[in-house]
Amino acid sequence: MKATEKKMMMALIILLIGLAAKSLLMDPYRTESESMAAYAEFARLMAPFQQQTMLDRMKVLTYRTIQVEQVQGDEETHIVILDPYADEMIDKRLSGTYEARVRAYLLWIIPLRDIQIEGGFPAHENETGS
Repeated sequence: MKATEKKMMMALIILLIGLAAKSLLMDPYRTESESMAAYAEFARLMAPFQQQTMLDRMKVLTYRTIQVEQVQGDEETHIVILDPYADEMIDKRLSGTYEARVRAYLLWIIPLRDIQIEGGFPAHENETGS
């Protein structure tokens, strides 16, 4: 290999290490409260259903929540999350309206797209007392 090819390979390796550090250490959402952590888990579970591509069907994409915000505090958000101990779905009601941004990664480090998740499931009429 020539000297310029070695320099280019070294630069490529350094950039890949930087991308891996950013994707694995800096991007994941750090929870501020229990309700935001629950909504972050809900958004991560719902993101694959927003867009179905060939990569989704091949199961080579990983999803991580990178941002959660509470938009309004006066309403209620109905979500479903996965219980890690019992391996079953749990219904939860959070005070406030939330939105989250979930990023899809190819091979755990290459960011492909951002997915916006807003709100939760609609409330059923019989649960609201109507």
